[in-house]
Amino acid sequence: MSAERFRRLEEKDFISVKPEQITRLVHESGALDRARSLAREFADRAKASLNGGGSGEYSRALQTVPDFILARDS
Repeated sequence: MSAERFRRLEEKDFISVKPEQITRLVHESGALDRARSLAREFADRAKASLNGGGSGEYSRALQTVPDFILARDS
């Protein structure tokens, strides 16, 4: 990212850059893909830590939470 673009992002008031431009830059940087990948790793680890915790309704409910969080739109 160029110094000029970074300076505009630091501004935080959206005077010289539109929110849409920031969204585009975030998409182009690959940051969202990296964040999703990291979230998937944490979700997998969370579910693995629940293995052996029983097969009751609460255990099954907890197993679904990580996938539900990753599947939501926002």
